[in-house]
Amino acid sequence: MPRTVLRSVARAGEAAYRVSGGRLRGPLSLQDFATSAVEITLDMRKAERELGYAPLMS
Repeated sequence: MPRTVLRSVARAGEAAYRVSGGRLRGPLSLQDFATSAVEITLDMRKAERELGYAPLMS
């Protein structure tokens, strides 16, 4: 889905939230939109080593 469409949905949801005094929430907030394109890489070696964590997926 184009980011412009997602941004519009997020803005409409934020506006509905403000106008309704917090009673209505859109499917996407501006915060959700802002973080949707953030890539995160996690290093789980410490959890595996110290806690014996075994991920369900490799």
